[in-house]
Amino acid sequence: MPGAVHKCWRKCHDPRDPIDRCDYKVKMQCPYNCQDWKAVDQIAITQGQADMWPLTYEKCQRACENHPQCSGFVYGDNPPSCQGVKGPSTKFDNYPELRPLSGVQLGRCSVPNPPNGIDFQTDDGKCPKPDPYAPGPQTTNFISCRSPPWALCGTCGDPHITTFDRPHAFVNCPTSAKSRGATVLQAYQKGIYALVEMPPRGASGVTANTGSDLLVAGRFGYTVNHPSNANTMGVSVQGSLLGGYKMVIEIEANGAVNPIWIHPSGMGELFLAFDPNDNSDRLRRDWPSANGGVNCSFGYFDHRLVDFNKQDDDKTSKEKPLWICSFKDENGEDFLKLFVNWVNNEYIDFIVSMRKDYDSPQEGLCGNFDCDPRNDDKDKTEQARWQLQSPGLFSHVGAQGRRLQRSEEEEAALHVERRLNAMPVEQGVAVCRNAGVESGIDELCGTDLSLAADGLTNEEKDSMVEGYLSYQKILNHLP
Repeated sequence: MPGAVHKCWRKCHDPRDPIDRCDYKVKMQCPYNCQDWKAVDQIAITQGQADMWPLTYEKCQRACENHPQCSGFVYGDNPPSCQGVKGPSTKFDNYPELRPLSGVQLGRCSVPNPPNGIDFQTDDGKCPKPDPYAPGPQTTNFISCRSPPWALCGTCGDPHITTFDRPHAFVNCPTSAKSRGATVLQAYQKGIYALVEMPPRGASGVTANTGSDLLVAGRFGYTVNHPSNANTMGVSVQGSLLGGYKMVIEIEANGAVNPIWIHPSGMGELFLAFDPNDNSDRLRRDWPSANGGVNCSFGYFDHRLVDFNKQDDDKTSKEKPLWICSFKDENGEDFLKLFVNWVNNEYIDFIVSMRKDYDSPQEGLCGNFDCDPRNDDKDKTEQARWQLQSPGLFSHVGAQGRRLQRSEEEEAALHVERRLNAMPVEQGVAVCRNAGVESGIDELCGTDLSLAADGLTNEEKDSMVEGYLSYQKILNHLP
């Protein structure tokens, strides 16, 4: 959190400076109903205040301002409701990195019911329509001088990107993602892209200051099975918010992952390395940087995270490697979390969770984090604008944007099996759905299966579906 916000926070809590002298403003209004325990801790801000009724938006805001722990308020006028919220503190089993969180996690908030009941969509019965119908809360609003919210941006598959302002790109009830202007961003072209730039490049392009505070970059490349639609192969983080340090996590030619923590001197430090051919050590491992700027953990995560459709007692057969890294600012507070999921020997998926900085604009393929999903659209031409011109922290990138190269003999041996497994989109969707991939994500999964050149081997098909199950569970349970 920037120093200016901390200064304002201290001012508003100084007993020598009455709280109503603070110049509060609504900094963000988000089209979500943020009351789920994964997103917030609820705060009762209307109790004992007789002047709250009849309830108005302004009164709800004032009640939040008067409560020292209230970061924002969830407001609805049909029926009238006012709920204070702050960052979630409920712990997740086995994942101490996730909670507590300093601010509300927008990625875990709910899509509100539409104001008009006629527009309510059940998505084949997954969302029962309330009877009698009431829209309920429509927005969650965040005030200045309090802890700002967090949001999620993720890449999966080839790659599909859910931006910070489109966390519900796979949710089609009680309204469709398309009607909300919140569908996934498709980034099919290989290259190294700016996912988060703070400050962002301007209309004239990159300057010396671009991404100087924070640059999260993604490396997308083609695989043998996806020769024309890229997959995610690496992610890097750098900028002044890291105090001159940098991190890069990318997949190697043999499927190994060797994360590197780069010191300001340029010296690289290997941490939490993974070799897919070595299954001897499946225990959770932790790594804190010497400067205290980041804490990372690595482990094989159970079926609750990876494959909720598992039907047997073997709880390790489909576990996937996962890195979780929490980055701290100069005040020792978390401001960014990175989740990297190893899918197979060819590619990874990852999720970036970060805290909003009201004073610093940002942009990139992950969007501008302003709670407006409709301004995150980026077609192929616009995506190309966010492509970085140098490899940056990534290395050994070939002409296809990938590292994995199979020999002609290996390819010939797999050719027959792939041809037998070639399938249209509809069949691919059915395969994904039968495996437990949820509505919304199943169409993306099926499309990826159908786009594979000359089909897939059985192992490759299972691995791709497992990747979607894993990503789905991370979206549902982790950040």
